[in-house]
Amino acid sequence: GDLLGRKRTLCAAAGLLAGFGLLAAAAPDLGSLVAARLLAGVGVGASVPLAFSHMAELTPAEARGKFLVLLASCWMVGHIYAAAVGWA
Repeated sequence: GDLLGRKRTLCAAAGLLAGFGLLAAAAPDLGSLVAARLLAGVGVGASVPLAFSHMAELTPAEARGKFLVLLASCWMVGHIYAAAVGWA
């Protein structure tokens, strides 16, 4: 994050997630799907700490906790929706 800057690293992580997500959607077989999903996970893994550090930097100290909880809640709601869609 510090070498390229947080904004560029966050954009690169989002690009990895989007690119490999598209490859996963078009995967012709199970092996390709698993590989694309694993590589998309690198993008997710890189974006989570960067999103939290960005949020912590950009919010006033008196509201920082509320915004960080809101951000974490959005991640969890997304996970629940993804599980529900996958289960359906």
